[in-house]
Amino acid sequence: MQSASSDPEAISVDALLRLSKLISKLSIRKCEALARRARELPQLVGQAGILATALFYMSKADKDVYKNTLLHLHTASDQPPEASGLKKRIEGECAGEGGGYSLALALLAYGISRASEGMQAAEKCLQHSNFQGLAACLQTLRESGNEVIVEAWLKPYLTSLKNLAEAFYA
Repeated sequence: MQSASSDPEAISVDALLRLSKLISKLSIRKCEALARRARELPQLVGQAGILATALFYMSKADKDVYKNTLLHLHTASDQPPEASGLKKRIEGECAGEGGGYSLALALLAYGISRASEGMQAAEKCLQHSNFQGLAACLQTLRESGNEVIVEAWLKPYLTSLKNLAEAFYA
């Protein structure tokens, strides 16, 4: 039996509740774009792998929204980050067809860091608050042979995120 700290489904519930708290604290009512991106993640990771999926999401994401969202997920603070214009940028992430990439990427990166705990790559994967750090983490996972292990851990994590995001925001 897995402990709660290593249970991908329990971690996904915790992560999405933390993100929902942030969205609520910023007085954002809807975030359909997050539900759309979370719906795509399990299939994309299954078909293309975590490296290709993360790189694609990075190409579409807002660096500051990603960084601040990931920081919020790791710290579990009750207060939203103090970044200038963050509320407006997260509102933009939540609306429209082209949104949600930064929030979904932060959830993916958080899952990768939790999945890699105790692995050779863990040091690089725990502190990837920017795209370069996430790319270095993914490269280390691939080079160490741990990418397949992390992908297997991510399957239930991402499926749970998809279901919760659809329930919360679709």
